[in-house]
Amino acid sequence: TRVVGVTRKQFNDKEIQTTLEENVRGHEVVVIASAAGDPNKQEKESRLLLRAANRAGAKQVTLLLPYMWYGRSDDIWDERNAPALIDTIETLRGHCQSVVVADPHNAGLTREKFLDSGSPVRNCTIAHFAFPFAAQIKNLLADGVMQKENLLFAHADAGSTKRISRSFRACMYDVLGFTDRNPDQDDWAQGLKDRDKATGKIKIKGFSAKVANKDVIIFEDIVASAGTACDLAGLLKDKGARSVTLFATSGLFTVDPK
Repeated sequence: TRVVGVTRKQFNDKEIQTTLEENVRGHEVVVIASAAGDPNKQEKESRLLLRAANRAGAKQVTLLLPYMWYGRSDDIWDERNAPALIDTIETLRGHCQSVVVADPHNAGLTREKFLDSGSPVRNCTIAHFAFPFAAQIKNLLADGVMQKENLLFAHADAGSTKRISRSFRACMYDVLGFTDRNPDQDDWAQGLKDRDKATGKIKIKGFSAKVANKDVIIFEDIVASAGTACDLAGLLKDKGARSVTLFATSGLFTVDPK
């Protein structure tokens, strides 16, 4: 296993050029997409790298996506709005045979579109982060920040129930030694939100369980501006939560342009 050097250029008109610096013929190549910066630039750069590896005679090309760009654009708000996630996947899947995606916003649709009929992708692995999250919770318990008997696992909203799978719960309970918890049963509480379909703006309207004196732990895939997360944490604290902890796979931490 080795890391192949890549030369990247961006011309004055913002066009991108990528060049592999070594021979990859006959090798299995993994293209690791960047999860930082402009997603439009990173998508284009990754696609060019996939093409370069195929053109150079790679035996197999795997795309590793630490962050699935346009993952939140998985619905059509109205008939004039394009489904950007599907468009993104369709531009990528023709240039690789295997894909690994870290905790996408819509795992089912992501896997389905990568494996569509006619796509050369034969394997699409969706990776969750239950183990590293649980390891951190274990440390927080050991340090007395949380109390095991007070833990309340929660979904950020109804949508995250699709992401928090049986496998996620089983791994979480195993690492934490929760032998009395059944991973087949999704009994987690959840935040209650409304989304304005015209603007996408989210409003927190409640929580599905009593949280007084509880150490509430919420799992998210994406934190953008963290405004909604802060609103939810504020609500929980007002309702008497002992602590509120948020785990997120991808921290974008964007700000509104001034």
